[in-house]
Parts: sequence; structure tokens; C-alpha cells
Amino acid sequence: MYRNYDSVGGMPARLYRSLGEIRSDMRRIGEDIREANEQLNLRSLLTELLDSSRKLKPEQLVFDLEEAVEAARGALSRLSELKDELYALEEELTDTRCAMGV
Repeated sequence: MYRNYDSVGGMPARLYRSLGEIRSDMRRIGEDIREANEQLNLRSLLTELLDSSRKLKPEQLVFDLEEAVEAARGALSRLSELKDELYALEEELTDTRCAMGV
């Protein structure tokens, strides 16, 4: 949606995405959050590692645990990024609703 400039209020011309586009992005982020949460399922991850550890040398187990921790850190970082994206979309949705009078 395009809004022309408002010389009385001093607002520049603006272009707004549709509410459906914004909601679609919010759904996509929700799916990404679910995926990141699955990666953070440490109980499952540790259970798998400990089950396979019977065949591994202690050095390999330590290496595998370090990799698991690093993957969990990556998932936490991704969750933080997704949270920021979701807040930005929430603000965009509010601004667009206000501009549309919804």
C-alpha cells in the first residue's frame, strides 16, 4: 500500500506491505523458531551421544560433546536473531494496521 506525503503532518510518502505478507513472514519465523528449539533439545542429544559413547574412545566422546555444545550455541544465537526479526515484524504490522485504519 502506498501513502502519499502529508504536507500538514510532515509525513513523507510511504510504502507499506500487505498484512498478509507480514503475517506470512511471522509464520515463517515461527517455523524457524520451532526448528531451532528442536536443535536445543539437549536431553535427546545427550541420550544419543551417551548411547553411542559405549563404542567411542573418551577423546571422541569429548569431541562430540563439544560439537553438541557448539551447535546449541548456534541455535541460541539463531533464536536471538529470530526474536529480533519477530519484534520488527510486529512493529511493522502495527504501523501498517494504523496506516490502513484497521
